[in-house]
Order: sequence, then structure tokens, then C-alpha cells
Amino acid sequence: MSKDYQVQIRGEYAQDDGLRIDLGTLRPDQAWWQAPLPPCPDCGGGIVWHEAGYVPGTRKCVGCGSLFHVETEHGRVMLSRSKFY
Repeated sequence: MSKDYQVQIRGEYAQDDGLRIDLGTLRPDQAWWQAPLPPCPDCGGGIVWHEAGYVPGTRKCVGCGSLFHVETEHGRVMLSRSKFY
């Protein structure tokens, strides 16, 4: 089954590699957007907010340009690749 979307890895569109990083649960007084972000899994660079022109939760690596999405799933915060349809 082929996927009808692409992701952006190191600034280039590519097929989704299924990356999902569990960022854990938050304290009751924290919101999902306060989850500490790991280094970029592609280059080790910093990941920062990048929502302007994108959906809420979009994050971008300042080193290589990979795009990610932060969301909650079953009470946990997850980091995955942003999908472009």
C-alpha cells in the first residue's frame, strides 16, 4: 500500500519513515506544547516552534530543516514527522 503523503527530512520531501518519538507524560499543570523537545533525530540540531503557515504543533530543526509535529496520544506527548498531502 503506497502512502498518499510525503514528509520533509533534511529539507527534502521523502517517503515517511514512520518516525515517532514518545516524549512521555506531562505534569498535571503542563500543556502539550510545554513538552521538552529532544535533539533532531536526523542531525542532532535544535527543534523549535514553526507554526506560521503550518498547523499547530509544527516544529522545525534549525540545523537540517526537518519538519515535525507534536501531538498527544492516549495521554502521552509524541513527536512525529509532519505530513504533506
